[in-house]
Amino acid sequence: MRYQAGYNWIGASRLAVELGNIIENNQQSEATAQFDFNRLYQKSKWIRQLDVASNKEDQEKWRSRITRYKDTIIKKNGKKVVKKRKKIDQTAMPYVSNGLKIFGKLATSIKQASFSISENAQTRLPGYTDSTKYFGQNWKSMAPGIDFILGRQPDTAWMNRAASKGWITKDTTFNSIFRQNFDQRITLSAQLEPIRDLNITLNMSKTFNKNYTETFRFIDTTGGTNHSFKHLNPYAGGGFDVSYVALKHCLANLIQTGYRPPLKNSRTTGSYYPKGWVRPIPIM
Repeated sequence: MRYQAGYNWIGASRLAVELGNIIENNQQSEATAQFDFNRLYQKSKWIRQLDVASNKEDQEKWRSRITRYKDTIIKKNGKKVVKKRKKIDQTAMPYVSNGLKIFGKLATSIKQASFSISENAQTRLPGYTDSTKYFGQNWKSMAPGIDFILGRQPDTAWMNRAASKGWITKDTTFNSIFRQNFDQRITLSAQLEPIRDLNITLNMSKTFNKNYTETFRFIDTTGGTNHSFKHLNPYAGGGFDVSYVALKHCLANLIQTGYRPPLKNSRTTGSYYPKGWVRPIPIM
């Protein structure tokens, strides 16, 4: 796991100090997990036998691995006691029939798997009126807050509190845009081996992103003098991308129309298809 945060304080223009400064923060978080199922399978002597050829000698040895016998012991009072005991042959390996091997191979076909997730988030807040000191914070006013410096993405409640503390400009000409971005990526990979020498790799991924903008300013939208901070012109957008298996879709047209090889045109170097034929979809 990894977490990283960034913080920027950009001073206002000396010609328009009343419009405030700009503060930015960002956070990056990642988590990765890897699973080696082969090491887990090797801990089971039953699973290890899936790759060993079956024979009658192993079957008989496994069946007769337990030897039962009687043992006589003498207690302190001189009385003899007969106890039943059993001895297990530790060298005997489990016998797995061919039918169970097929089922076991399918059940343990996944050999390795990995999973990762990463998230990136950024915020740009204009109109910030406070200054910056050590580590980006004004320790007298405690602005903008340790949480913001460490990457916390502010919400509406945070911005309202900042405005109530006087951290946001009240200039009526201020019209800059507050902006937030968020990106997420998830990947999953698995290696399968249902039968020997048949290796299958599955890769799945998902990406998601969204962005949000608004104008946070001190204004009276009715045109009067009753000014207050308002969230104006909110806009949210984004997108996503998900991987999927499209083999059935690719083959559907070929199954319906039938595949016919292209006919060579003797007058050109290319090829053509007779009327009514459908050009086959290439399978990548």
